[in-house]
Amino acid sequence: MNKELKGKLLTGLIWTSGGQFLTVFLNLGINIILARFLSPEEFGVMGIVIFFILIGSVLSKGGLSGALIRMKEVTKVDYSTVFVFNMIVSLTLYLIIILSSGIIADFYDRPILKNLLIIGCLTFIIDAFQLINITNLIRKLKFKERFIYQFSATLISGIIAFIMAYKGSGVWALIVLPLGTSLFLSIILFMKEGFHGGLKFSKESFRKTYAFGVNTSLAALLETAFENIYSLLLGHYFSLTQVGYYYQAQKLQKIPNNVLNAFSQRVLFPVLSKKQDDIGEFNNIYQRVMSLFTVLVGLSGLLIFLYAEPLIKISLGDKWIASIFYLKLLVVASFFYMQEQFNR
Repeated sequence: MNKELKGKLLTGLIWTSGGQFLTVFLNLGINIILARFLSPEEFGVMGIVIFFILIGSVLSKGGLSGALIRMKEVTKVDYSTVFVFNMIVSLTLYLIIILSSGIIADFYDRPILKNLLIIGCLTFIIDAFQLINITNLIRKLKFKERFIYQFSATLISGIIAFIMAYKGSGVWALIVLPLGTSLFLSIILFMKEGFHGGLKFSKESFRKTYAFGVNTSLAALLETAFENIYSLLLGHYFSLTQVGYYYQAQKLQKIPNNVLNAFSQRVLFPVLSKKQDDIGEFNNIYQRVMSLFTVLVGLSGLLIFLYAEPLIKISLGDKWIASIFYLKLLVVASFFYMQEQFNR
């Protein structure tokens, strides 16, 4: 591994891992505060909404941002084409949500789900405006800037969510977190980085990005659906309270995985893309990083498993004790998820 590439990988690791730790713990702190004000059932309702937000996010992005990161040279037309495609897909998905939100609310016998879905899934459209700017930051390996923008947006939306929860807004305080973070991040990106998209659509550009993006998109869709579908099943066959317990356990279990995911997507992928023509060096970097994170994720998962009960009681309170069962199961699965994440 040459010094320049090693330096970029190390810098990316420091800023992405450190920044992701700070962002994760900020989200965790916000979640702990909100858990004191809101009930497991309200978190369960949010768990249903989050499923549709995540699935829509994967579909709207279409894997094209990964294709742009991988490309050696990217033109303004490429950026513009991806932006137009993402916007069309996002608007289509949002229309589907509007038309089906009433059916989903009736399925779970929770009328409030209709309005929550309509408001929460606005993130589809907002994210379409920020995707190109984020892709540009990753291509330029500007890890420090991305962390600052993301952390700032999360902090602002977290403060608003806390105020709403304190004022008795209930589950609406939870919907502010993904929606507010997406909105404020888009505004910050526009102010600091400008706008790298456009309105020109090139069929040729779309074909070369989609050929790569469709496969990664389908893989991400399968992963996201499989990881989050349990909330839908628990909510239908048991109760939304159980979804709330599962939702909180999943958030705690995801702490090490979120750091891993951020590093693999934001640092390892763009760095390895620079070595795609040197298979030997590519494999060397991959194996070394894989070995390191296998140990780190294994140790962190073991600690969470052994201290699941005090972790839940101290962070969330006694009313969330039922989350311990889910947390122990999920943390075992997370070790194998790490292997799958790197391979994908």
